Amino acid sequence: MLQTIHASHNGNLYRVQLRDRKDIADLVREHRLETVSSRDNTIVFWFTPSTHCSHMQLNKQATVLLLISTAFTARQVPLLRGNIVITGNDGHGNPAALTPAQMNRLINTDLTGRQEWILSWRFTRDERARRRASRSTEATPMAAIVRAWR
Repeated sequence: MLQTIHASHNGNLYRVQLRDRKDIADLVREHRLETVSSRDNTIVFWFTPSTHCSHMQLNKQATVLLLISTAFTARQVPLLRGNIVITGNDGHGNPAALTPAQMNRLINTDLTGRQEWILSWRFTRDERARRRASRSTEATPMAAIVRAWR
């Protein structure tokens, strides 16, 4: 059993025990998986590239953890979406259990004030863009319905 972290789309972190990639795929709720590794290649973030609406909710917690464990800056870090599973790496590309030291490093590291400000700005900007996009897709079918007949 692998001791891993599940960064849920609801913003909570859960410690979970998984067996293999199939369990990771079940937790992410998609069988097409992609990964991002930490700068020392010991921590792996598993996520889906799917654009299905259930995978599009911004995962702020996972994005912060990715920023902490990689060489990305707050402006560069990808905004992760949906359910994310965080595991260790066994050196051959297979998932491994997270050590207690890795878990502590992920959970107990704080962002600087500047990093928090930049991420907050990016999260707000992303939310606005998503609202604008949803309004435009909602307005298009309605415009066709209320358009005057000629």
